[in-house]
Amino acid sequence: MADKKYRVIVSERAKRMLGTHIRFVAQVNKEAAIVKKKELMTAMRSLESMPQRFPFFEGTYIPPNKYHNMNRYFSIAKREVKSSIVDNRRLICLMFSLYVISAVLAWIFHAQLLEILNPFLGEIKAEMSREFTMDPALELFINNETAGLTTYFASVFFGIMSFVSVIVNGMAIGIVGGKVVSMDPFRMSLMFIALIVPHGIFEIPALIFESAAGVLLFLFIWRFLKTIDTTRNDVSGFKLRAKNSWKLNRIYLKQSIVLMVFSCFLLIIAALIEGHVTEHVGTVSYTHLTLPTIA
Repeated sequence: MADKKYRVIVSERAKRMLGTHIRFVAQVNKEAAIVKKKELMTAMRSLESMPQRFPFFEGTYIPPNKYHNMNRYFSIAKREVKSSIVDNRRLICLMFSLYVISAVLAWIFHAQLLEILNPFLGEIKAEMSREFTMDPALELFINNETAGLTTYFASVFFGIMSFVSVIVNGMAIGIVGGKVVSMDPFRMSLMFIALIVPHGIFEIPALIFESAAGVLLFLFIWRFLKTIDTTRNDVSGFKLRAKNSWKLNRIYLKQSIVLMVFSCFLLIIAALIEGHVTEHVGTVSYTHLTLPTIA
């Protein structure tokens, strides 16, 4: 389709309007009129290729207004998120691998882990059965984001909390899944998928991104201080060394914040789904499936 050429047809009315415009400009400045004519002809000829393109998202076609600014901000945000993910893909893959491995191992050894956690099960069940005190989506988002921010800022200590968060959450989903599915592999598998997947496709990536963001926060602090120390003999003055270190390492902080903000948006979507959709999905699933009693 990209190589296909189209025939551009300009109506007589459009030709007269364009001609009048060019002649009017020529009365003031002939050179400007020639330039404007060339621009118009180039724009019209460009329709020979991909005339179905939608120019709203191409900045050069949008006049300066609030929609142009909105599109510019959207483009910047999209570019920053993409570069932050691509630049840190190894770290993100590591976090995801830890999550999957933890979930799989916890699924396999769920019975043994439940025995270890038995003293705490009563408290965990009470917390899970607690009724919402506000809008379910809002409360879920507040709880998840609070946990995410705690992990993020606690990760300044060698990024340990980020790794702990990924492993613990992976184990939690593995233990629950292993216990539930073992009771009735077919029906309970369907139930488990129905209750986890809709919001999990947003919540799990959010967990991975915010954990990676925590590690990047630690790397920024560590590299920032290390650069200041290692340039002590080459650069005189702490203020100048700190300024140079900031320029060299600020990318880590920026990408850390970008990933954290992006995970926040993902958690908002996850909370809306879990708070207002998952409950109905669970009710429908329970109605259509004869479920065994969970001990």
